[in-house]
Amino acid sequence: MENKRVTIVGAIVFVELLFLAFLFLGKKPEFLQVGNMLSPLLSLAAFTAIFRVYSKFEKGSMQRRVWLFLALGMLCWFIGEMESLYYAATSASIRVASVFSIGEIAWLAGYVFFSAALFFQLRYFTEAVSRKGGIVEAGVNSLKESGPAAAIAMVGSLLIAVLVIGFMLVPINNSAMIFEQKLMLFAYLLGDFILIVMSLLLLSLLVGGELEAPFGLLAGALTIAGLTDVTITTALLANSYIPGGALDFFSLLVYVALMASGEIMRQKLVAAENRSER
Repeated sequence: MENKRVTIVGAIVFVELLFLAFLFLGKKPEFLQVGNMLSPLLSLAAFTAIFRVYSKFEKGSMQRRVWLFLALGMLCWFIGEMESLYYAATSASIRVASVFSIGEIAWLAGYVFFSAALFFQLRYFTEAVSRKGGIVEAGVNSLKESGPAAAIAMVGSLLIAVLVIGFMLVPINNSAMIFEQKLMLFAYLLGDFILIVMSLLLLSLLVGGELEAPFGLLAGALTIAGLTDVTITTALLANSYIPGGALDFFSLLVYVALMASGEIMRQKLVAAENRSER
């Protein structure tokens, strides 16, 4: 227990120091180069961890489909990171070449795959309480049991929708941007909103269960990804300062959390297999 406590506290301190480093040093050229290199590497590592979980499930199973969509979403975001790295290395701007570049399409496709994965997982978990024995079904709360948490998630989602529409969608529509730019921002905001809402609902079903850790990390990572994009869009609309170093930190944190989610889930599946063989 003491070792676990030391590990958790040490990890929190490390994350805090890393955040401050990105916040205060994020605009230095040498630090930017390190950050630009880390994003593709960590996104690739996250894809690998998620794909390994996908390969552990039987063909045709719902969980295999869920983790396939997660892997495809992560692969799309890796492609987006590679394009960003290319433009950073060539000192060019993605927006100059094309509003809908390959990278932008990949980012949006990633949102679609992640949203599909969360949808299928939510549908599966709402039905899982009638099943017994599997690790995926263990400790999943019913809708009745998670009622208060689910209600808070829905109310929070409604408030988020009101804020997004009032402070973002209307200003975007009234801005001087070209139609393609408005369409792209609308698509990003829709993807952000879906990820945030579905992640909250997913957590309401899993807190206290066997899968609290892996899916908690997954939901938390996708929520941070959505909020980070909302922050960028808000700053662009207000023509205000974008804290690039801090946002880069949160982007890397998303990939680390997704990678940890996949690895924890894989270890749980391996442990379940070992128990069944005894």
